[in-house]
Amino acid sequence: NCDDEGSLFSIASINLSTTADTKQFLKSYMLPNATDYEIDLMLQYYPDNPILGCPFDTGGLNKLSQQFKRVAAIQGDVVFHGPRRFLLKHSADKQPSWSFLSKRGKDLAYLGSAHATDLLNSYGPTGELRDYIIGFTSNLNPNIGSGGHLTWPQYDTKNLKAVVFQDAILSPIQVAKDDYRQQSLEFVANISLLNPL
Repeated sequence: NCDDEGSLFSIASINLSTTADTKQFLKSYMLPNATDYEIDLMLQYYPDNPILGCPFDTGGLNKLSQQFKRVAAIQGDVVFHGPRRFLLKHSADKQPSWSFLSKRGKDLAYLGSAHATDLLNSYGPTGELRDYIIGFTSNLNPNIGSGGHLTWPQYDTKNLKAVVFQDAILSPIQVAKDDYRQQSLEFVANISLLNPL
């Protein structure tokens, strides 16, 4: 996943300016079968605080409208981050699994590390992700033939290790614990099971 998956898809919702607008948007377009109580819980997990929204780790910057960063966080987590985390939780101990988070391109105004920006890491000049993908498709292990990059640890439900690609010059690839937004991602996975898109 890219860190800011929901930002690109939330540009169309920049006219949302209040919590009531966001609640109506969620009810009409994302979770039409959810109860008002479930939507209210969603809004508690994703409060009206742009500092906590998507693009993440950008403080109060990149706010196209009052609710933009909130809606972007919800959309990215419901459609991308929640399902990925749910899948890993239920399959990583049964079959070899690896996970990554791309935080590259955070300086892209209003979008940050938006959906598909990880493709630059696959086809761009550095290509570390490309090397890992080739290793995985050839050997079912991203570390075989990875060009000497950092060893990508296999994901398991105890250690939750994932590779993070970032713009840092000294350490562009790191291993980190995949536990960001733990409670909200668990909530969106559960509400999505109850109310499929």
